[in-house]
Amino acid sequence: DASGAYESTRIMNRAFLDRAGITVKLDFLDVATETEALTTRTGVAKATAEKLCTWAALTRSKTDDGEISHGVTFRRLLSLAELLQDGCGAARAFELAVKGNAPFDDQEPLRQMWAASGL
Repeated sequence: DASGAYESTRIMNRAFLDRAGITVKLDFLDVATETEALTTRTGVAKATAEKLCTWAALTRSKTDDGEISHGVTFRRLLSLAELLQDGCGAARAFELAVKGNAPFDDQEPLRQMWAASGL
């Protein structure tokens, strides 16, 4: 549907989560490490990779604050960087790699953050 929500993607309930013996929280990489990984994987310029990773970190902080439901993942950054590296314009790369994959309610806030990023 337009919201991007569908069955089998709901938050797991406490009873299910309680079945695991341990729980490990994994955080995203810090901007410097993620920048290096993005540069290595895609060949994108370090300055561009740093801007992309800083922007992604912002989207994740907006998720933590409850302003959007999902921050940009490293997979989305890979797609975005590869499109930019292939000569795709920034606005179109964002549309293809991020916006089209984002939940409906997140699309406009993500677009605004992207526009403000200067990429």
